[in-house]
Amino acid sequence: MTHSRKYQNLENGSLLILSTFLILAITMISVTYWNLIQIRIKLITQKKFSTQAYYAARAGIEDAIYEFRRGNNWDIDEVNNNWTQTDPTTFYKTNINTGSLTYFEYPVSFSVTIIGDINNGFVTVNATGGVSSTTENSIYRKSLIASITRSFDNEIIIHSLREK
Repeated sequence: MTHSRKYQNLENGSLLILSTFLILAITMISVTYWNLIQIRIKLITQKKFSTQAYYAARAGIEDAIYEFRRGNNWDIDEVNNNWTQTDPTTFYKTNINTGSLTYFEYPVSFSVTIIGDINNGFVTVNATGGVSSTTENSIYRKSLIASITRSFDNEIIIHSLREK
């Protein structure tokens, strides 16, 4: 009887060590998966803000084309009053603390730099869109370059649009 009792105590001790290692392995696997999930969430968030910044820059180009269609030559007296001029060729719009860009549901701003004269040939429009992340305290930016000209029937034609 004493012999089998001795083996029974050894088996109970072995089960305790085996179950401890099993719990440790499951915990390590769970922590690893949790870290992978956090990395994926961060990548998805960065992609989202990057895409929003791209569309903000695209909106800057579209607003520039709209001003050209209205017959404005990018003089501060001619353009829409939502624009702010930062230097002779660069204009800026934002929805942060202003009433402009109300069609964006998130904090956004964009600037456009106009190089050339639409009435005398090609114009290069450099647009930079920026989106503010309220949770990360960071700003995501994208820049686009468009080459545009006016056709013979007075339409604006975009010849190229690419990322800077």
